[in-house]
Amino acid sequence: MFVGPSGAFAPGVPGERLRRQRLRPEKLLGCERRYREGFATFELPTANAFYRAASKPVRDLGVLAALVWSEAIGERLRIADLLAGPSAVRALRYATETNARAVLVNDAISGPGRTVLERNTTGVSEDTVWIRRHDNLFELAQSEEWIHSFDLIDLDAFGTGADEVASGVLNMLRCRRMKTAWSGNDDSAAEKDATAGALLYCCSTASVTAAGLNPGKAQKTYGAALVRHAAVHEQGLRLLITVVRKHAQQSGFIAQPLFSYFHRAGGTFRVMFRILQPRHDELALASTAAADTGLLHLCQQCGQLWCVTSTIKDAVASSVCPGCGNDAAAPQVRTSGPFYMGPLHDGDFVERMLTVSREAPAGHFDRAAIAALKLMIHETRLNAHPFYYRVGDLARRARRSPPPISKLIERLQWYERTYRETRRMPEAVVRAQWQAARASVDPQGVRTGLPIPAILSAVAEASAFRQQQQQQQQRSRALL
Repeated sequence: MFVGPSGAFAPGVPGERLRRQRLRPEKLLGCERRYREGFATFELPTANAFYRAASKPVRDLGVLAALVWSEAIGERLRIADLLAGPSAVRALRYATETNARAVLVNDAISGPGRTVLERNTTGVSEDTVWIRRHDNLFELAQSEEWIHSFDLIDLDAFGTGADEVASGVLNMLRCRRMKTAWSGNDDSAAEKDATAGALLYCCSTASVTAAGLNPGKAQKTYGAALVRHAAVHEQGLRLLITVVRKHAQQSGFIAQPLFSYFHRAGGTFRVMFRILQPRHDELALASTAAADTGLLHLCQQCGQLWCVTSTIKDAVASSVCPGCGNDAAAPQVRTSGPFYMGPLHDGDFVERMLTVSREAPAGHFDRAAIAALKLMIHETRLNAHPFYYRVGDLARRARRSPPPISKLIERLQWYERTYRETRRMPEAVVRAQWQAARASVDPQGVRTGLPIPAILSAVAEASAFRQQQQQQQQRSRALL
């Protein structure tokens, strides 16, 4: 249930519907301006202040996840914003919109910025918002005051995020059993061998590295070889998941992605993790250490993208390009990875987030966040193929005009059924049951494991359908 300053909102109740807020600053006396986002109101100096209003969808998703998790465990949450800024907008939104029991605001802020931070949090109860200053996240994570204290940690890191996750912040999460079930697959190993866990909202800004433009840093930070292709935004998300899973395993935890979001305006990668503490460490960690990892191959000759999972059988079956037959070791084939190849989202959790968003006042949550949730659900329902092609790139290769995405997905799904029946679909795709779908990471992305000749045929057919529609419309106008 959506919770605001005065409790739950009932959709449709007169007087509780709000106009869509455009986040325009209000000029105040002096050299400061007042901003409003959600139910949070804060002031910032006109000079040397950092507040990105365009990042509201990222914060909306964090608030929605907190609301769903609070409902799942049946308790008010204890939340930590470990890398806050003077505006403290993330912490303020958690405090005012999720009915949190406590919110820790931490940053190495001093001077005028410290004064702004303290003033922005005066509107919230001192018992709810705690302000601390720790220059070193490692010292904060090792402090006995905060061990096993929080249900959700928001880690808005700059860079790859690897150092922040490795600092020991996972030990600040408190893992316990659920009072109500929100998901899942009750037969999964995680549900049987782990507690309900806690949430970790991670961030990475290493878009240049994720795009394959800094191979040295990619090898040093991620231990992966990266190449540039159409789906580099998804590559960045999967690298972040790989890093967090690695550090969680080293600390005796299991990290499961609940949703993954690329914020195009800010060029940032955001993933919400469920951190689980297994009952039987060795058994649980061994079962998840090598699962869902693999490589991505790009054939520069034909444009084919295909995935190789960690199993030997899949590696042997996928050593040849499905599009043109080039061997994976050929000079025309470039390889990215290894990194996480599993689902980017948990469908049940994301569906619950969408339900909660509909209980809020109209316009409270950004339309971009709502649209992203719908695409995430679309991907999970279809068990979408990892990585994607951009429609414009496929149209240029097929020498056709870009077709409507919905029609292209329809044709791709028809080809997939045909290729499965005739046993021409790559074995790894058949075994994983991957299907064609739209990509939540890119509005122009389509996912499919088909060989590239079939993909280009689908593009040509969908494009021809669009041209026929345009011709019919022109004839109709001529008759009028």
